[in-house]
Amino acid sequence: MSRNDGHLKMPANRAKPLLLVDVDGVISLFGFTPDERPAGSFLTVDGILHYLSAAAGEHLRRLSARYELVWCTGWEEKADEHLPHLLGLPAGLPFLRFPRGVLVAGDPESCLRGIAIHEEAGVDELQFLMATETVPHEKVMTSIEMFGKHVIPELKKKAAATPAQA
Repeated sequence: MSRNDGHLKMPANRAKPLLLVDVDGVISLFGFTPDERPAGSFLTVDGILHYLSAAAGEHLRRLSARYELVWCTGWEEKADEHLPHLLGLPAGLPFLRFPRGVLVAGDPESCLRGIAIHEEAGVDELQFLMATETVPHEKVMTSIEMFGKHVIPELKKKAAATPAQA
């Protein structure tokens, strides 16, 4: 594995699969009511208050036996500066640095560009979610239909043209 300016480029023959570790909403929790606060503690990073999950460190330590942990968060290198000692993880975990605005969102061309950026970083599988709680049902359905009609066929064409790796 090599790192260049914090940007992780993965070889095809890595020993363990990657586990891309997000921070906000996963380790740094939010959205709970004060009377339903999960176990954890407050931490300030660059003047921003965070509430760290008490369970996250144990889960990540257990998962690290089977997966290579990689920070995949807007925190970038700051995740490794602030979190390992608090979570009981080793320091020096690699991190991904994506160009700003690399969300897979928008028109089909924007989605394909976002997917390509992830592929270039070595990501070979993505999970897509729709904002069903905040976007009207009709718009969600239109997005799903557009993705299925324009993006997926392009990905299938690309996969068919790419030789399989042994």
